[in-house]
Amino acid sequence: MGAGHGTFADRTPGGSDRAPSENIALGASDAMEPAPNYRLCSDPGDAKQLTDGVYTDGFFWAQKSTVGYQEKTPTTVTIDLGEAKPIRGLSYHTAGGFADVHWSNENVDRT
Repeated sequence: MGAGHGTFADRTPGGSDRAPSENIALGASDAMEPAPNYRLCSDPGDAKQLTDGVYTDGFFWAQKSTVGYQEKTPTTVTIDLGEAKPIRGLSYHTAGGFADVHWSNENVDRT
C-alpha cells in the first residue's frame, strides 16, 4: 500500500460539489502503525509526507514523496488536527485490489 496524499477538507456549508476551501491537515502530526517499510519509497521524510500537501502522481508506490508498506498486516494512520474541527470531506490517494493488497475502514473512528 502506498499513500501519496491525504487531505481533510473544510468545505463551505452545502458545498459538497465545490473545491475544498482549506486543507486543515496541512502540517498536522500523524502516527503510522506499523512504521512504513516499503524499500522503494520509505525514507526519513515518511513521518511528514501524509500531511505535507504534496500530491504524488503516477507510480507513487516507488517515489520517495510517499509512504508505503510491504506486509500483510493492518496499518493504522492517525492524523492529529490539534483540536476538534468540523470536517465535510477527506481525500487520500492509495492503491490496492491487486498483488494481495487490500484496505479496510472497519476501525475508522468517526468522532
